[in-house]
Amino acid sequence: MQWDTGNSNSNQHWEISTTGMGSYILTQHNSKMILTINGEEAAGATLSQIPNASYLWRIVETSVNVPEEKIVRGAEWENELIFAVNKEQGHNTYIVYPTTSSLKADKYFDTPWIKPESPYYQSLDGQWKFNWVKQPSERPVDFYKESYNASSWTEITVPSCWESLGYGTMLYTNIRYPFRKNPPLIQTVPGYTIEKEPNPVGSYRKEFTIPDNWDNKQIFLHFNGVYSDMYLWVNGQQVGYSQGANNDAEFDITSYVKRH
Repeated sequence: MQWDTGNSNSNQHWEISTTGMGSYILTQHNSKMILTINGEEAAGATLSQIPNASYLWRIVETSVNVPEEKIVRGAEWENELIFAVNKEQGHNTYIVYPTTSSLKADKYFDTPWIKPESPYYQSLDGQWKFNWVKQPSERPVDFYKESYNASSWTEITVPSCWESLGYGTMLYTNIRYPFRKNPPLIQTVPGYTIEKEPNPVGSYRKEFTIPDNWDNKQIFLHFNGVYSDMYLWVNGQQVGYSQGANNDAEFDITSYVKRH
């Protein structure tokens, strides 16, 4: 037909209604178009969906079985069952203050688009070490290790958009998928950007120091938006994973930080 196969794909669902004369009408579940045959009724004939058509079918028993649907899953980003690993539950974004009075005294209280001045808040916005590759197989797999030397990497401003800074190709698509429709795998389509940039990966590194007055306190690392998925390591240890269309992601890194 016009769509990839898949039991869960509603574009492959059909409504079968009887005429009362031993024949049936096949209607597409989504479009409500009628299934018809172009030309003569013969093996290999072309099927079409036509609105407001009149075409009758007979249903006969066959020994041919419907092929079993096999789903091949890969890493977290190619597994539709995994959207988060060791990530905090979603909640409204807030900043912690020592007291209610210190919260109200901060200009952020009345103008929440400026930087908060809470002693329990530290922004990591700014310059990060950055490496971009066009597909996962080319990424620096050991970059998260403390011993890794990233001195030759360029720097990128966080927050920012890769493509607007010259990394990869800007892409806009309305109707067509920018990748092959074979979920959950990320596969290329000839003639599309993904053919030359199959699945770009950006690797970021940032060194920062936790304030002394955070001792014995729970520490969260909050990302205001990451597109479209991310892994997080802290001090060489993998913390977790998040996936979503520029969704917030928050991780408890208390046990991963080092105190000197």
